[in-house]
Parts: sequence; structure tokens; C-alpha cells
Amino acid sequence: MTELEFLSATIGQLIWPLLIIVVVLLLKEPIKTMANSPRLKRLKVGPSGLEADFNEELAQVEKELEAEQSPAELESPAELESPRRVEAVAADFRLEMERLAEVAPRAVVMESFVRLESLLRNSIDAPDGQRGPRFVPMRTLGRLAVDQQILTKREASVLDELTYLRNRVAHEPEEQISQEAAIRYADAVSDIAVAVNLALGRTHLDGPAL
Repeated sequence: MTELEFLSATIGQLIWPLLIIVVVLLLKEPIKTMANSPRLKRLKVGPSGLEADFNEELAQVEKELEAEQSPAELESPAELESPRRVEAVAADFRLEMERLAEVAPRAVVMESFVRLESLLRNSIDAPDGQRGPRFVPMRTLGRLAVDQQILTKREASVLDELTYLRNRVAHEPEEQISQEAAIRYADAVSDIAVAVNLALGRTHLDGPAL
């Protein structure tokens, strides 16, 4: 074997291990991020973990909503009244959802989500200029709401999470959630609904948010 043949054989033996090492180094951070992803953790939990998953996700939703309503981020003095308006506008809706939760907590999630979706579709202009886009998924509705300054980016993110939880409840009928979790979900939906109405210049004097 000549030196050239020996060198060629050696390179051939080393190239694949080196390539694998390079790929691992390049993908180390993305793989680590994906492994720690809340969504992946939820997949690991499986169907039996719906209640724990629901509460964990709601805690994140509530944290984002609290940050959104922080006085430091409000743009005008009028917005300082929004927490009181939320309480006034959402009172009847919350009472209705509390009564429903006593009988069917899952129905609270489904019903409140349907009302929020209807509100959004009737408040947003479709790309073609028509009010009330019908054949548009909720994620797209959220993006349109941000573009039209009806929702903030954080509120649209909350909407995505609420949609995810609604889908979990809809597609895992054998699993149950607590009354308390159902009411917390309805409260989060109500906050987004109030944000939509306030962005459109509506108040509690115009009727319930949902």
C-alpha cells in the first residue's frame, strides 16, 4: 500500500466519526432546547396528565396576563381602569361559567372558547377586507388581531395557549379537569375578550364581553 492509499484509507475511516461529532456540536443547543420544551414534556406526560398539564399551562397564561396588565406597561391613563372594567364586564359571564362548572367542567372550556372565537371573528377584518373571516384558524386570527392592533403580541400568545388547552380537552374526552381549573380557564378567556372589546372602544356599557 502506497502512502497515498494509506492516507486515503485513514481519511475514509475518520471522516464519518468526525462528521457525526460536528453534527452533534451544531445541534447540541437545539436538541437541548427541544428536550426542555414544555410541549415535549406534555407529550411525555401523556393523556393521564391532562389535569396537571392544564394547571401548569394555566399558571403560565395567568402570568402572561398579569404582566400584560402591569401598570408599567399601560400606554394611557384610561387603560388604568381596565382591571375594574374587566371585573364589571366579566361578572355575569363568570357566574354563568361557575354554574356550568358545577355540572361539567369540560363544558366550561369548550363554551368559553367558542364565545371567544365568535367574538374574534366578528371583530377582525379578513385579508380581503370583509369583517368576520370564517375559514381562518385561531392562530391566524390571533396574528390578524395583532396586525389590526386589537391584541398585543403577548395576548396573542395567550390565545395560542388557550387554543392548545381547548384542543387537549376536546380530543381527550376520557380525561377530566377540576371545577377550579375550568373557572381559571374561563377567567383567562374573559381577559382576552375584554382586551378585544377595549381595543375596539367598547366598555361594559356596550354589553357583556362574551
